[in-house]
Amino acid sequence: MSAPCQHTITPRERLDFGLDGDIPRYWHGGDVYQSRFWDAMSIIFPPGEKFFMNCVRDFRDQVTDPQLLADVRAFNLQEAQHGLVHRKDNERLRRQGIDVDRLAALVDDRLNRHHRQTYSAAHTLALTAALEHFTAIIAHSLFDQRDVMRHADPRMRAMYAWHAIEEVEHKAVAFDVLTRVARVGYWRRVAGLLHATVLFAGLSFRIHRQLMVADGF
Repeated sequence: MSAPCQHTITPRERLDFGLDGDIPRYWHGGDVYQSRFWDAMSIIFPPGEKFFMNCVRDFRDQVTDPQLLADVRAFNLQEAQHGLVHRKDNERLRRQGIDVDRLAALVDDRLNRHHRQTYSAAHTLALTAALEHFTAIIAHSLFDQRDVMRHADPRMRAMYAWHAIEEVEHKAVAFDVLTRVARVGYWRRVAGLLHATVLFAGLSFRIHRQLMVADGF
């Protein structure tokens, strides 16, 4: 039997995707719905990445395995960089008259205030592992036969391709901390997945709808 393939988590910094250029308002092949869906993701990502980092950090001091500790550090670096780049992308939306601050605050209040104060560290880590699973599924869709970004502006496609690559690289880190360090059991993981399903769908629909309404749809 061959040895398992070792993956690497590589934080990439000082990135410039030209997001301050002349990107069309409906940059996904002129499709309003798809463009605004991904713009909703861009608004959700910065407070979401902060939530992920905080939930993993709750258990960082308990990590004893050197490789997992290195993975946690790289995970945090990648997530922090994602937040920076998507905040820059959100400046594009702000120039279009979108109230980015209000929409981002809705997500931040739900995740980093309400959920962090209401639920246990074990449950919010289970939420994080589930949401990381969802983002990895989305990431894979950029590189399989569907190629969901094939009609996108090249600059936006490049940004999401980079984000997708890093999501795939670190997709197991939160789950490894969940199972190997926090030792969260099966049923709490199931509860976290169910909660994450409703949470992700609800937040993404709400922000997406607000963007469509702002455009007069």
